[in-house]
Amino acid sequence: MCVYLCVAEVVALSNNSLVDYGQTAVLVCVGYGEPSVSVAWYRQSMQVVNSSVVTIIEETLDQGGRQFQLSYLQICGVGVADVGVYTCMVSNSSSSASADTELQINGMHTAILSLPSHFQL
Repeated sequence: MCVYLCVAEVVALSNNSLVDYGQTAVLVCVGYGEPSVSVAWYRQSMQVVNSSVVTIIEETLDQGGRQFQLSYLQICGVGVADVGVYTCMVSNSSSSASADTELQINGMHTAILSLPSHFQL
């Protein structure tokens, strides 16, 4: 428990997620701080917002007098465009903190975009 102010912190974050193509992925972030924190999701430096395929669900959990902010990022019909690193940003008027998790598609391999100059086909 904080006497005056607690810095914002990411208390828990989903492990890297591996989902099947076309399935639904759910990433979870839990934040804490005093004053209360807000949670935002980012991908490639752009804030992720609700859309036809993305739903962000916020929930406050009161545990032993401490309020934790839970954020669920749900992506329906995961495709190649959804793959990558997602950042959970937790912030309040005192500070901010972030943590990364990666979303991958099961069976998808990273393509080789260029070959070394010494490699001959």
